[in-house]
Amino acid sequence: MAVVNKSTIDGITKTFTVVFNKAFAAAPNRIDEIATHVPSTSDAENVPIAALGSDMEEWFGDRTISDLAAWNKSIANRNWQKAVAIAANAVADDKTGLYKSSIETLGQLAAGHPWRRALDALMTDGFDSDITGYDSVEFFSAAHSFPGAYDTAQDNYTDELLDAAAVWTAIEYFREVKGPDGICLDLDVRSPNAKFICAADEEETARKLFIPGAQADSDTHSLVGRFKPEDIIVSGRITANRWAILYTGMPVKPLVNLVRQAAQFVAMTRVDDEQVFTSGKLRWGVDYRGTVMALAWWLAYGSDGSGS
Repeated sequence: MAVVNKSTIDGITKTFTVVFNKAFAAAPNRIDEIATHVPSTSDAENVPIAALGSDMEEWFGDRTISDLAAWNKSIANRNWQKAVAIAANAVADDKTGLYKSSIETLGQLAAGHPWRRALDALMTDGFDSDITGYDSVEFFSAAHSFPGAYDTAQDNYTDELLDAAAVWTAIEYFREVKGPDGICLDLDVRSPNAKFICAADEEETARKLFIPGAQADSDTHSLVGRFKPEDIIVSGRITANRWAILYTGMPVKPLVNLVRQAAQFVAMTRVDDEQVFTSGKLRWGVDYRGTVMALAWWLAYGSDGSGS
């Protein structure tokens, strides 16, 4: 039987910290593939990604200057946490090893949370008219523009169900879309510089469209091979029938991952802590500050799947 004192609990916390950090580091996390990492030093940041131009220009007279203060979007950091409680009696009975998997789970949850938030920000918030970007419309919209640069509306939204014709419409969009300086981007959306994202009910259709060998003999077409299997992202978090294509071949990505405080493993385990005294519970948890938001709409095209 172990003695429940500061030395014993500190040793358990040290062990749990190692377990947490190992699980955190090993957990799959693809956030950097689709989101620009933006360090934060306050409760909110004005993010100027839209001001980045799309091409070099021949130099005549004075330089053309891209104003990095233009088209700012204020993004507020949010607080995130998860914690577990373990009975002090488990320490006394040398049973804390039974909770190793719970601490590993905390590490995995913390590591993968920005990615899950990215999917929500893109495929849920991206179609929400109450959540707007630089130009005061939703991320997927038929009315995008950059006032002061050019005013012609650009359309990165459709309601089409997933099929070859809808994908070709998206490909044409990326070829013709203009960047913030009004220059055609001429983006070639295919692996490894693009990602295809869809709801779980669209996985079979996506495989038939893009994966070699998944088609019937009568159903082959030129989209096969455009997206590699690892660049087709399927999630049950996404509302049925929704799909999107992201161009990810630039330093600027379609989403922003704002990080104010990295995930940290914390303990509330003092033997004179109120919870330990009143309920005999020791607590360990993880918290971080940050948020993920879809901003660079000209690098994305999406469907809410509400059409026919």
